[in-house]
Amino acid sequence: MRTFGCRWLGLGLLTLPLFVCVACDSQSQGPPPAMAEDMASLEAQVNALSRTVAAQGSELVDAKARLARYQAALADVTALKAQVTELAEAFEARDAELDGAREQLARSQAAVKELSLVWTERAVLTSAIAAEAFEQGYVLPFDEDKHLLLKSVGEGVMKLDGAGGIATRGGAHLRSAGSAAMLSVPWTARGELSMVTLIKPVNLAATGPARIVSLSRDANSRNFTLGQEEGRLIVRFRTTSSGQNGSEPTLTSPDGTLTGKAQAVVFVRRGEQNLLFVDGQLVASVTVPGDLSNWDHSMPLLLGNELTADRTWDGDIYKVAFYNRALSDEEAAKTCAELQALLAVKE
Repeated sequence: MRTFGCRWLGLGLLTLPLFVCVACDSQSQGPPPAMAEDMASLEAQVNALSRTVAAQGSELVDAKARLARYQAALADVTALKAQVTELAEAFEARDAELDGAREQLARSQAAVKELSLVWTERAVLTSAIAAEAFEQGYVLPFDEDKHLLLKSVGEGVMKLDGAGGIATRGGAHLRSAGSAAMLSVPWTARGELSMVTLIKPVNLAATGPARIVSLSRDANSRNFTLGQEEGRLIVRFRTTSSGQNGSEPTLTSPDGTLTGKAQAVVFVRRGEQNLLFVDGQLVASVTVPGDLSNWDHSMPLLLGNELTADRTWDGDIYKVAFYNRALSDEEAAKTCAELQALLAVKE
């Protein structure tokens, strides 16, 4: 008698256990041994592949996490680089400021040193001038001045006979051997001053202005200058508002003030007023605001030219006197009359 039984069938590359009922003997039969071995091997491969996929999936997750961390770190580095660049620029700018501060400090230290020398070397001399009645007028000697040593520059400085004084010609002039701080320091402390001089220009076409009496360093830097511009007298005076050239504003006398004859000239700084008297008459005045705190005490005293020797004044200077106070109008007129009288007697 035949019965129906189940048999193994192989399909395609994979052998799957399909049970197909076929007519068979009454006793059932299992898969062939070779097929069973193939199936066991395949199952092992599938399991190994599953483990590999699982491991690779875990590694991929880790790789993605590391990539995210790297990207975050890169962003941090980029931001840090920008900060470093910004700091470098700031440090560069600060270095430039520091260099400027160092230069300014060096200049200040040099000025302090120079001023210290001025005070050390000139303090006694300044006291001596005060003892000689700076209030009443310090008359500048043209020879060996024990207070302010003057030296001749060039071959055209001559001493005048009779009335005394000096004559400057052809660019030759007198200048102090060092700074004139012995004059400028008391003036800046007081804030007022007066200067008296008796002069006779020999060139009424002189310009520049040509320097008659000056406390200056060059054409653009001065404390005080009395100069000639053709027939006019010019006074430039430094204050905290008129600038280092002292030309804004400038005190200027009318055309024709200078005649070519000996004339007495008085300049007065009174409060914020600059006044100019010639032969006892007030010929010019101007308001110059500010104080004298910006005066440069390293500048020399000059007669007849600029320190740079390019503002020549040709003429005779009979007398120069300085006061550390402002003369009144009456004192200015009286002083002019005394100078003219003295000249008449000596001549």
